[in-house]
Amino acid sequence: ALGRSGYIFLSSFLVLMLSAAVTIPDGFRQRITLFKHRNAEFYSGKVAYIVQVLLDLPLSIIEATLISSISYFWVGMAPGANHYFYFLGTLIGLECVGQAFARVLIAFSRTQVSANVASSLLILLFATVGGFMPSFEQITPVLRWLSWITPVSYAFEGMMINQFDGTTFFGLVIIDENGTSNVGTVDGTKYLESMSIPRKQWGTNTQVKIFDVLMIFMFALILDMIGVYFCEV
Repeated sequence: ALGRSGYIFLSSFLVLMLSAAVTIPDGFRQRITLFKHRNAEFYSGKVAYIVQVLLDLPLSIIEATLISSISYFWVGMAPGANHYFYFLGTLIGLECVGQAFARVLIAFSRTQVSANVASSLLILLFATVGGFMPSFEQITPVLRWLSWITPVSYAFEGMMINQFDGTTFFGLVIIDENGTSNVGTVDGTKYLESMSIPRKQWGTNTQVKIFDVLMIFMFALILDMIGVYFCEV
């Protein structure tokens, strides 16, 4: 179970990091041409931004599909089309967030180096409060609120529910207070409770899972709204 939890977190972190890392240098290369075309009044920066969003969308789908299709079944994740396509949809959402996050940094940054540094630091912060290690309840209370504005937190929670809710698997079971353990059947729902999922009281696990994936795409939309506004400033 811990291995699959680690795979879920690592996939979320890598997809967000790589999508931003690819988008930033490409955006700075295109910005030189954009400035020339904008000065010549061919089109506005907002039009160029929206076109770039539409061009990046197929790339996000392709990258997420390659990452998920190669590794998902190798690590023994939950079988079934519904489980796989939820996992894929979540990764696509994180791809969109990473690209939108990079476009916002491009709009605010004067140099590619400063955008790369800001991206690395912020995504590392996202990973730290993402809910894997430490879990949500183990995060320092002063920083716990950050997990509510972190896309990795929603992705990790949704994919954990998708993987373990209503399932059973074999693992180490603690028998007594002395720490004696044995290999036995573990209830996936109880394992989820041990991970201290922050939004489990909001509704059923299915409702929370749907809410999480919608929030990821909402992050992407909000970031792009900020980016399209500041790209002309």
